[in-house]
Amino acid sequence: MTAGVSVSKASPEFESIAVSGGRYLVFEAKGPMPQVIIETWGGVWSFFERSKEFKRAFTTDFKAYRGSDEVAIHIAVE
Repeated sequence: MTAGVSVSKASPEFESIAVSGGRYLVFEAKGPMPQVIIETWGGVWSFFERSKEFKRAFTTDFKAYRGSDEVAIHIAVE
């Protein structure tokens, strides 16, 4: 797990990582933390158990917090 922020230019003061390009499905949710994260991950797993159209790539997945009660979980797909 890595915590970070989006930047336009790398800084020598901090280690940087690059999020792999590609296709992502985004699962958005709003509600009290951490329950909304737990419920949204349950929805992600359930979605991929049922989906015939999308298959997880198992490369780079990440969460983007948009406030104290909003999150977007980005899941890499093939």
